Amino acid sequence: MNWNQIVGQQKIINDLQQSINENRISHAQLFVGNPGYGTLPIALAYATEILKRDNPQNEQKIEKLMHADLHFSFPTVKDANHDSMSKFYQNDWKEFLQKNPYGTINDWYNHISVDKKQGIINVKEMEDILSQFSLKSLEGGFKVMIIWMVDKMHESSANKFLKLLEEPPEKSLFILVTDDDEKLLPTITSRCQITKIPRIEDNQIQEKLQEITDLDEQKILDIVKGCNGDWNQVQKMISHDEVFSEFESYLIDWTRSAFRAKKNPKVLRNIHSLSETLSSLGREKQKQFLNFSSEIFRQALMQNYQVEDLVYRKLDKDNFNWKAFSGFIHGANIEDILEQLNEANYHIERNANSKIIFLNLLISLTRYIHASNKV
Repeated sequence: MNWNQIVGQQKIINDLQQSINENRISHAQLFVGNPGYGTLPIALAYATEILKRDNPQNEQKIEKLMHADLHFSFPTVKDANHDSMSKFYQNDWKEFLQKNPYGTINDWYNHISVDKKQGIINVKEMEDILSQFSLKSLEGGFKVMIIWMVDKMHESSANKFLKLLEEPPEKSLFILVTDDDEKLLPTITSRCQITKIPRIEDNQIQEKLQEITDLDEQKILDIVKGCNGDWNQVQKMISHDEVFSEFESYLIDWTRSAFRAKKNPKVLRNIHSLSETLSSLGREKQKQFLNFSSEIFRQALMQNYQVEDLVYRKLDKDNFNWKAFSGFIHGANIEDILEQLNEANYHIERNANSKIIFLNLLISLTRYIHASNKV
């Protein structure tokens, strides 16, 4: 991947190019930001530029992910066909990068069909990295290791990696990519040159969509308004991602049961059944559903307060009455609703019992949605 393939982020690109031109290449770089902002594409373009300077022919090799001195490490899982090491997933990884380098960790898990498991970068993986970097570059220039979602590194792996950062081999470059640097050991971040990747500016997304699609202007504006500067989200909005359709169905089912529950407590059985369904999803997908729900409630609040120009996503499947629903989301309950969703996300992240989490969440939301509209 080269700089021209990155959506927006021109200031970041200029700064990185200047650092290369001035030979200010730190052996450890940390790119921090949402995957949809371009953290991995920027890491790839940065590595391409450095290796290309060693040999101009390197760009074609990197484009095909065949350069002998470009290595990747990323979260994996152990299953019947693979041990939990990146080298056993190289073909899957190449397909993933070619398909969507802006993809999230959840997209990666879906790609390798392990969405019900949590991937890690384990100690065996780190031992393999140490072994690779004990050898000299095969092409005589830099050896580059891109570690994607480095926050998934096991503590024992992180400690081994720290020693490598403290005494890096000559002409080695480690590019770490994460969306949450607070999960990294402070001793690792302190040894890295950190680049914060911001959201992509709206006008840059709009220009890119005008360049590569034939969407009408209003559709483009709706996408820009709803994507939050996230190119991965742009692609999902364009393709009408089936996962969001599934989430919409879940939320509509809950809403209809919640309104009926006030007069008919037996409907709580439906809510219990839905909580069982949600608890059966993979944890990454559960977190994605919770984020989706939070956004829908925010959209409903804006609809209720008649800020319709900011409403870019509605629940409208199966003749759902979006305006009527929005009337029940207001200043007296929105904070409680969002707090419940954030708390559920927190506990899911820490592998708590999802059956208890979702049952408690749906019952709490049912109570809050009936709260009086008085602040």
